[in-house]
Amino acid sequence: MSKSSTNLLLKLLSTLLLIALLGAIWWFAKAQTTPTATVAIGDTSQSLPTIECDFKQQLCSSANSSSQVDLSIDSQQIKSFVPLPFKLEFTGLNPDTVSIDFQGIEMFMGANLLQLNKQTDGSFTGTITLAGHAGHHMTWRAVVKMTKADNIQEAHFVFKLM
Repeated sequence: MSKSSTNLLLKLLSTLLLIALLGAIWWFAKAQTTPTATVAIGDTSQSLPTIECDFKQQLCSSANSSSQVDLSIDSQQIKSFVPLPFKLEFTGLNPDTVSIDFQGIEMFMGANLLQLNKQTDGSFTGTITLAGHAGHHMTWRAVVKMTKADNIQEAHFVFKLM
């Protein structure tokens, strides 16, 4: 084999190795951003995929056979950098406290914890302004934590903001 053939073969092999490495990194990153969550609602704990939401179309619901959690944004303007009034309603649950931990999926966006206030109708409300990217969508995971006495239950929702 000539020296030029050997060099070409080495370049080809290193290119294929680089492509395989990039593919493995992409696969690992994709696996990390599409989690499943154990959602404990009521007395039943079951494994459910993270619920994907489009708040411009409808509210977002997570349910099992005995309970339901509805998450909505009560605003016509649903985008980054504006106050977003979140509302949680429950069927079959009566939590004492509720909070939402907002986590950036594509990148770490700092601590974004919203403690909601209980309303007379049993719902919980609170307002937060979430950051984003100018001109691009930002994907957020809302980890809803519901507490009743010493029992903490979670529901996960994923949504995009422009």
